Amino acid sequence: MKRLILGAFAALLSLSCAACSAQQAPEPPAALDTSKMKNICELAVLECRYHTVAKYDEKDASGFWLWKKDKTFWIEYSGIVQLGVDISKVDIQQTGTAVTISLPPIEVKSCIVDPDSLSKDSFFVAKDSAVITAEDEVYAFSKAQEYLSWQATQDYPLMQEAMNRTKELLESFVSQCGALYGVEYEITWEHPPLSTPAPSPAP
Repeated sequence: MKRLILGAFAALLSLSCAACSAQQAPEPPAALDTSKMKNICELAVLECRYHTVAKYDEKDASGFWLWKKDKTFWIEYSGIVQLGVDISKVDIQQTGTAVTISLPPIEVKSCIVDPDSLSKDSFFVAKDSAVITAEDEVYAFSKAQEYLSWQATQDYPLMQEAMNRTKELLESFVSQCGALYGVEYEITWEHPPLSTPAPSPAP
């Protein structure tokens, strides 16, 4: 009799625990909460370093008639380019556990010339060039940054790596959300071509 009572009590306790667990188990969200996703992709997903040479060339910069001179010099420098996506343009469509993520193009988030790579030896002035002014150097410096940005967008393997890194970050976020609710989401990706040939802005 005592065993029967204990058995009944154990069964009742098991049913109560099961009911309690079922009651406390969180329901899958109607839609993925993308607010935290913004913090993931607001930052650049990939950083790369370039070492290159930019040319400055200005025709007939000084003198007159037969004594005109051009301004020609080169700058050797290193630059740092950061790539990423505009998170505000990421579109997420969800139907149950099927998730379609449409990504915008990879873009240059920042582009700077490394000041530590510049010295007096970084500038090469052509023989018979007109005098180079500080304004010329500032202008050439700004054009060098433009060229760095262009160079990165024309680098297909680099753009592909940045796109893959973006997908990895977003897929990890979606998987973590699914793990909280015991749901496995199936992701479909959509994105435009990685790069479009563009004319070089180099001077």
